[in-house]
Amino acid sequence: MGGGPAGLQSAVFEVADNGTGSPQRISLVAQAPQCRLPVTDGVLPANLPQGEQLDVRSAQILPDPSGGFEPGAGGTGVHATAPPGLTGNGAGYYDRAAGRWLPVYDARSVSPDGSRYAYLPNEPAPRTDVHVVDVRTGHEIVRKIKPDFWAVVAFNQQGIYLHTAYEGIGGGLWLLDPDSGAFTVVLTGDPVTVVDGTTAWLREHNPADKLPEPSGIGGSSDEILRRDLVTGKTTVWLYSPGKSVFAVGTANGMPIVFSYDGVSISYSILTSPNQAKKMDFPFTADLSPSFSGFTSDSAGLWVGSLDGVYLWTPRTGGVLMSEAAVTPAGTCA
Repeated sequence: MGGGPAGLQSAVFEVADNGTGSPQRISLVAQAPQCRLPVTDGVLPANLPQGEQLDVRSAQILPDPSGGFEPGAGGTGVHATAPPGLTGNGAGYYDRAAGRWLPVYDARSVSPDGSRYAYLPNEPAPRTDVHVVDVRTGHEIVRKIKPDFWAVVAFNQQGIYLHTAYEGIGGGLWLLDPDSGAFTVVLTGDPVTVVDGTTAWLREHNPADKLPEPSGIGGSSDEILRRDLVTGKTTVWLYSPGKSVFAVGTANGMPIVFSYDGVSISYSILTSPNQAKKMDFPFTADLSPSFSGFTSDSAGLWVGSLDGVYLWTPRTGGVLMSEAAVTPAGTCA
């Protein structure tokens, strides 16, 4: 039994099954948060995901009439069906501050106050146009940058951070001022996977590692570096010889780490340099599990999987809150 935020209590009972030779697991949850979690269904790969709400206490998926998405004009991009008919490149994310679904993949593309978001049209490529959209009116300003396979890493107080991404993330980080259009180089060299405030998380391969590299697109990286974007100071936060590791997000400023050893995939949270707390998801036994969403709020870290939606906290670990195979798309409230 474990306690988490707001009195969350959880337990997992495992019973041996002599008939199948596999253990049967039952999850018990008490004092779950009383809130609704925005999710996208994504069940049918041929269709665009649609916005819905997960009622956490009842574990029921509720339709959201304002969560509709459809292909944009000419079959490119994504169009939100609710007024004012916002345009973007993905489906979708729920902007809690504005109370509106946005046609972008996640919070990385949304300004801190929720009033604007940024996207680059999927076509044509290489991309040159960064669209900055007013959430309330749908008015767009287009900022021209040099052509490349750009992707938004973060939209924060400093501006819009971008990197290049095509079958892997390219090295370097750039900053676009959404108001003036000024476009500057922040750093060159190692790929940046996550930006959180004034901190960037980079991936790097240490040449001292002589172990075989796990295969993968874009090559492997056995180190995670923390770069202070104000001072430029860089610190090694994780070194894992023989593995491929990189940050996929943050929770309360701590990086969420993907790790692959050539056989299996695992996730952990770095609480300090080389201090990793493994994230356990008891109902997901795959060697190569598929997780998505990674949304942090006061309740904990919401994570989507093919087995359902987990709420992870350091004390409880992963608690299965719903068996619906959906992706968290915003904070729970």
